[in-house]
Amino acid sequence: MDTKKQDRIILEELQNTNTNPDPNSPLHTLDTLSETMNALKNKGYTTDFNLDKDCLVCTHEGKEIHVYPQEFEIDDTFRFEGETNPADESVLYAISSEKHNLKGVLVNAYGVYANDTVGEMAKKFK
Repeated sequence: MDTKKQDRIILEELQNTNTNPDPNSPLHTLDTLSETMNALKNKGYTTDFNLDKDCLVCTHEGKEIHVYPQEFEIDDTFRFEGETNPADESVLYAISSEKHNLKGVLVNAYGVYANDTVGEMAKKFK
């Protein structure tokens, strides 16, 4: 089975089994990228990260911050597929960095349209 299909099956299983009313439970029951981003924002993931080849980049308190692979964790991953267009495939990462005291999100395409990363960054997002 190809990885993309397997990821989708796992996500569907999570969506179908997440009946926990606890506000700290996974957010996998939300259907859209925007709903999930809003829910994560309400949980403190307020920084917008951008992907660079060897780090994440964001602006915090007016300063550009570079967050390297050893300085952040991927707390959760959400994959979305467009209803009618395979080009609408995206992945949302919930990311935290203790070193920089940041929590935020990164949206990226996956599959054919995914951004290229190198070295430790590529390993972090696999």
